[in-house]
Amino acid sequence: PSHPIARTLISAAKVPIAAPSANKFGHVSPTLAEHVMDDLGQEDVWIVDPTLDAPEGTTEQEGHSPICQVGVESTVAKVEMSNEQIKGSI
Repeated sequence: PSHPIARTLISAAKVPIAAPSANKFGHVSPTLAEHVMDDLGQEDVWIVDPTLDAPEGTTEQEGHSPICQVGVESTVAKVEMSNEQIKGSI
């Protein structure tokens, strides 16, 4: 990410972070925090919106746009195999 808030959060975490797009399956990847809220607002999520601290009437904070330049489609899958499946495939 290019926004300093995202970079600060990643640095503070001190662990690897997987960050797929914040949207439900089959929906277009968001480019604004507002898009995430529209799609996931009813879920238990935290949304970081740098425009909340920006002066009224502006869309940028410290010269950084809150808009992602691209929305990249991604998929996260959890794959589990039982011991029986592993034994059967050897």
